[in-house]
Amino acid sequence: EVKYELRFGTDNIQTTEE
Repeated sequence: EVKYELRFGTDNIQTTEE
């Protein structure tokens, strides 16, 4: 499952695979 979350202090979105 791929989750999208906003990193604090950034305008970029990071994808995290669990």
